[in-house]
Amino acid sequence: MDPHLRNLIWSDIEYRLFEFVDRFPLPQIVKVQEGYYGPTEDSCIGAEQILTLHCVKTTEKVLARDRKKRELHIPLNCSQKVELRPAEFRGIYETVEEISRIPARFVRVTQGYYLEEEAVSLNPGDKLEVIRVEHGIGGKEDCVVFLTEERNPIRLPFSVSAGFQSLLDGREYYLKELMMSSFKLPVYFQFTEPPSITRRSSEGVFNTSLGVLSFEKVYQDSTIICTTKEGSVRTVVSCPKDLPVTINVARGALSDDKDYVRICRLFHDGVSLLKIENMEIQNIYASRNTIREYEYIADDSSPQIGRAHV
Repeated sequence: MDPHLRNLIWSDIEYRLFEFVDRFPLPQIVKVQEGYYGPTEDSCIGAEQILTLHCVKTTEKVLARDRKKRELHIPLNCSQKVELRPAEFRGIYETVEEISRIPARFVRVTQGYYLEEEAVSLNPGDKLEVIRVEHGIGGKEDCVVFLTEERNPIRLPFSVSAGFQSLLDGREYYLKELMMSSFKLPVYFQFTEPPSITRRSSEGVFNTSLGVLSFEKVYQDSTIICTTKEGSVRTVVSCPKDLPVTINVARGALSDDKDYVRICRLFHDGVSLLKIENMEIQNIYASRNTIREYEYIADDSSPQIGRAHV
């Protein structure tokens, strides 16, 4: 145990965790009296564990589901835009003839097509507007006329094989715009950004690789951000504010003791809350109803999710 923590004197006063953070200014250092035991080792807080409480983070999040019905928790203020998919969507249409049979006005290219002699080039990520179907006359093949994003018309025969995803309306939205729109939930959407191996920011996780998601609802997420420290290893403990945990408070917190305040600042100032927020965002599949734990990496922007070091 850190020698600073070893010197703390604990009072007999107990608080429920949510009561404590509402009553006392943070940061604070507390000792768990009655813990919480989740379904896995990494979702437990044991008795006698000492926590530094850094802040309470309240954000609006979108509860979404992927095609495997897994829950995702996405910040409502996410800066990446999305496109809407029809409710009766199919993953990928592989030929232009298939596009001619569906009521889609816009499609997104997922697999390219190149016809050098006619200078036709479709690249993955291109968005096309479906204008009309033309039936061939005098031996000419049936085709579909599209407009590119540059408003240039192209004619593609039914036999052309590529990859297309249908779009609901061809527009791009922020998630907050969907919440304020007249769309009836659930709404099906997909992020427009392609994955990038060079992007390591928190927003880099929101890209097309997540596939088509359903926008289920918006909820308010109140999370207490804590850390524990054992030697040089610091572990982030993120838990719902209303988690049924009882804690003991240090005597210094009750008397506004200067040495206690100094120790709190020592443990608090060594942690970047922005880095923790980035870790939380990237861990979008973690359940919001239990504890989330991961090692705090001081010199790296990417988290290492795994067993707690406590």
